[in-house]
Amino acid sequence: MPITPDDQRHGGRPRLRYTKRKLIFQISEQTGIPKHTVRNLMNGLGAILTTGIYGNNGVYIPNLGGFYQITKRSHTGTNPRTGAPIFIPSKKSVRFQAGITLKTSI
Repeated sequence: MPITPDDQRHGGRPRLRYTKRKLIFQISEQTGIPKHTVRNLMNGLGAILTTGIYGNNGVYIPNLGGFYQITKRSHTGTNPRTGAPIFIPSKKSVRFQAGITLKTSI
């Protein structure tokens, strides 16, 4: 299952679009670890990230970076159809900050 650049462009560069299935396949191929083990590992990683971010602590993965929660402020936007002003409430979101190893490898 080869990974091919997505047709959509992001920042002028083609981006690789990974599905969970493609990612599991590639990790399994490169490491020799069975697919079901990689799937369990990914599910566990997702649970750890969710718990860490939800707890407002954030999660740092060495050589990759950190995931943390931010709160976006409330503001007034514009309805694109009518042009009428609308209130957009504050909401929580997740940010990723690349670690030094990842930054220097780019």
